[in-house]
Amino acid sequence: MIIDEPKISVAQQLVFVAEANYQIIRSTENEFYAIPRIGPRIAKSLNGNYNSFSNDLLMRYSNATKGKIANANAVQDAIRILRAKAAAAETTPVHLRYATHLGKIYVDLGDASGEVLEIDNNGWRVINAAPVIFKRTQLTGALPRPLVGIEIEEIFSLLNIAPELRDLYIGFLVASCFPDISHPILVINGEQGSGKSNATNFTVSLIDPSAAPLRKPPRDIQSWVESANGSYLIAIDNISKIRDWESDAFCRASTGDGDVKRQHYSDSDLIVYSFRRVLIINGINLSELRDDLNDRIIALKLPVVTADNRKLESELKDLWQERLPYFVGALYSLCSSVLSTLEHISLKELPRMADFAKILAAIDEVRGTDSIGDYNREIRRAAFNAIEENQFLVDVTRLIEGSWHGTASDLNEFLRKNGANCFSKDWPATNSEITERLTRSAPTLRKAGWTVDNLGATNHEKVTKWRIAPPAGFAGDSLHFLEKK
Repeated sequence: MIIDEPKISVAQQLVFVAEANYQIIRSTENEFYAIPRIGPRIAKSLNGNYNSFSNDLLMRYSNATKGKIANANAVQDAIRILRAKAAAAETTPVHLRYATHLGKIYVDLGDASGEVLEIDNNGWRVINAAPVIFKRTQLTGALPRPLVGIEIEEIFSLLNIAPELRDLYIGFLVASCFPDISHPILVINGEQGSGKSNATNFTVSLIDPSAAPLRKPPRDIQSWVESANGSYLIAIDNISKIRDWESDAFCRASTGDGDVKRQHYSDSDLIVYSFRRVLIINGINLSELRDDLNDRIIALKLPVVTADNRKLESELKDLWQERLPYFVGALYSLCSSVLSTLEHISLKELPRMADFAKILAAIDEVRGTDSIGDYNREIRRAAFNAIEENQFLVDVTRLIEGSWHGTASDLNEFLRKNGANCFSKDWPATNSEITERLTRSAPTLRKAGWTVDNLGATNHEKVTKWRIAPPAGFAGDSLHFLEKK
């Protein structure tokens, strides 16, 4: 195709070349992409430098005009015209690494072929093109082509995970392949030398290989949004403390709620980013987590590696890379079995991460395990740990022996009169702070078996009242009660 009409502006010629070779779309996040009409349907962003379509457009224009070079202003004018046209059309979902469509899971293999892996209840297969659109970023790495020949349990020959937590780890892997659910946050901790970084790196390579598998803790919400927008799985390495804004951001990423950032550092326009991500954190102190974040966590405390069991790091990495295609194949085979089982799963009680619990129950039916029981026990254990690390909650659970009801002021007076450690930094300073603490911590207390009811303010005093009662058989010893359960 040769175009060289002097009466047509360069920008118009660029638009013609673009529309001949690409479908221009607007995503549900209000970003603009060019989808090749021929070849792999991997979305090219109309913004930025990496994987943008402007360089390709310049090359195609040069070929069509016998070597002419379009100037930057013409390119920007053409992109503005293309964006304006796409903005008037319906939005199209654009996915990063994983997508679902008509009951099937699609996985972008991330290599130059543009081929996609399709998973359904009859197994998995590599196909040339999916009925969904994928995008890539600078962080998108290539997944190995899956192979068959081993079971998923063999992964623990190279991962230092305690036997009682292995089924939950497998559940995390499977749930990570379901992009439309809220994902639990995997927290990996343990002593130095327990293999935290290897476990994190290996998990990233299995789910969403990246050029930067481990990330530094984000500086602020801007850097977090940019980082989270670049990968399906985000692994944060060696984080020592989670700030309140980070806790909120991690919770939103787990559930798929929106975040915002400025469009440019020089202006106040905001872009809303809505993404659901898989998150791994290692190196943190679990006692300092907020209740809402604690609700979403699977905690893996890695056991100490003894000298007789330790492998050279280079040897371990070589073994992992050698077996990784088989691990990927085993994981996707299990995902296929879960897909065929999920519709028959019904749970009597649903925890906060209800979809994850349902996936665990489906895995249990396939593998004959009790990962849903492990998950419920870990939920209770996390609740007791959260209580025991907060002096106010310790005093509430230590001093209330039967059913108690009253206002925040009444609770303040009752606890102080009965020996509460009210000088602790964890103690609320005012009655309104006690109300806020009870509201925030009520789900945690309930997971530990306590009754915490907000009775409202429909009383003579027009003041909010609470009812608090311990679980049956509880005698102030959280760990003993937990083991009994």
